[in-house]
Amino acid sequence: MLIKKSRKSKKKQKKVMLYFIIIIAIITLITSITIINNPKTKITNTINKTFNALKIGDIEKSKKYIDYDKLISILDNEILNEENLQKHDLNKILFKELKWKIQNIEIKENKVTLEVETTNKDYSQIVMKFLENIIQKEKNKETITEDVYIETLKEAILNTEIETFTQLKKITLKKSKGNLQIVVNDELGSALFPKIENLDKILSEIQ
Repeated sequence: MLIKKSRKSKKKQKKVMLYFIIIIAIITLITSITIINNPKTKITNTINKTFNALKIGDIEKSKKYIDYDKLISILDNEILNEENLQKHDLNKILFKELKWKIQNIEIKENKVTLEVETTNKDYSQIVMKFLENIIQKEKNKETITEDVYIETLKEAILNTEIETFTQLKKITLKKSKGNLQIVVNDELGSALFPKIENLDKILSEIQ
């Protein structure tokens, strides 16, 4: 009799445990679906995936979320095209020091505005160092080929004396064909290439 009661008790315990596991699984599934469908989660993921791809120089992956060619055109130099960037591994160092932290997300219909704290090397210093080196090479009567030009820029970017700059910028996302895309504009350019907006002033000072 005691054996039968013991068996019944074990069966009840197994059922209770099974129900408990099923309930936990359902709660976990619901939570996961909620997180996945949360607009702010999708927005955060878009920023993180894009910036991570830029940081490691994965051009193809970054193109899923951003117009890469338009982004690079902010540097205002025809030589710096995708082919040359990859040839000289520039794509792997442009955003090597990039760090970011999303501070706020504002959603309005199909437009999203984020406040993002970004850190990267000071590109006004990079451009200044690059131009100084190019001018020196010209004074030394060196032939400035396209490869020399790009390698000189590469040296300036990798220069350990160049400081990083942190700032708070507004980044815009819009829906395109059902997917979120980061809008390439002056604000984004300044966020990823800190102080690049000072380029005209730098050039005028040199001239």
